[in-house]
Amino acid sequence: MTKIPALALGLALLSAPALADLTTVGPVLDNTLYENATGALSNAKGPEFYVGRANSGLRRRGLVAFDLSAIPPGSTVQSVSLSMFCTGQGLNDAGNFRVIGLHRAGQPWGEGTSNAFVPGGSGAPSTPGDATWIHTYYSGSTWLNPGGDFAPFPSATASVGGVGGYTWVSNPTLIADVQGWVDNPATNAGWLVLGDESTTGTGRGFATREGSSSPSLSIFFTPPTVTTYCTGKTNSLACVPFVTYIGGATATGTAPFQLTMNDSIPGEAGFVIYSFKKANLNFHAGKLCVKSPFERTGAKNPKNPGGGCSGWVLRRNFNNTIQSGSDPLLTPGQVVRAQWFNRDPADPAGFGDSLSDGIEFTIAP
Repeated sequence: MTKIPALALGLALLSAPALADLTTVGPVLDNTLYENATGALSNAKGPEFYVGRANSGLRRRGLVAFDLSAIPPGSTVQSVSLSMFCTGQGLNDAGNFRVIGLHRAGQPWGEGTSNAFVPGGSGAPSTPGDATWIHTYYSGSTWLNPGGDFAPFPSATASVGGVGGYTWVSNPTLIADVQGWVDNPATNAGWLVLGDESTTGTGRGFATREGSSSPSLSIFFTPPTVTTYCTGKTNSLACVPFVTYIGGATATGTAPFQLTMNDSIPGEAGFVIYSFKKANLNFHAGKLCVKSPFERTGAKNPKNPGGGCSGWVLRRNFNNTIQSGSDPLLTPGQVVRAQWFNRDPADPAGFGDSLSDGIEFTIAP
């Protein structure tokens, strides 16, 4: 990367606070583990999953997992609640309430095509890819422990009686589960739903994503802080370039963090400079928004999607820069300030360049 000469520090102003958001998602996977020595039973596509002990005395355990990709990397999870609909209870357990716990699952697991339909308490023959009492994915990979690998203590519990909706309410452990999955999506194996296994006949059924009242996970979160500051320099087209972004900065995520210089000069390349301190310095009849020492990215050629003052933009996926390893200081937790430079041969100030405003962001894991 090319170093740019040092310049003096200025004042940094104009930022906006992050807005809180709420998302509610349904499961992407759910299944039932039926106690069986060979893993012969499962229920990937059935409208219900089951927990507790059946009248036969055999145990059933549910599995449920959610896709959290709608939450931007670097977000802070504030609260979490899981709602599920109980479809029925054991005939000999009517009137009783049983504690049902959510335990963080310890391994990824799958759904095949098995379907026990309703009533599905006895299960259906396992198919390839099914989670079973023995397998994470039938009939290859297995749990370390028959009945599933899961955290010994529940992340949340609810007392469940008969048919109706129930909610596992927010608490620090439940929040920590979801925060961990947002920060490290590869660890997201969802929850094992553990019923009361102390005696026979304690079974409960819950609607699955194939059922009429699918589970729903509600997450209140604060998106990562991304702010703009400083001001762009009016260019030869009488435009004032400005930065917009899509996504979030992350050291490991696969989604892009696209920084766009809007209202750039047609046909002229540009690059991003970045630093870990911000400035608001007079520079080339504009403002330099980052403090030296700083780095620059490689040059990008403009595109013309239309609209705006000139219709031309410069775009860069800054996550490629972070994840390339070219700058060892671009690590999780690092606050970065950045600004676009664009060539402007007709610059009315005579310096031959155009400058955007600045943008500040924090790198997520």
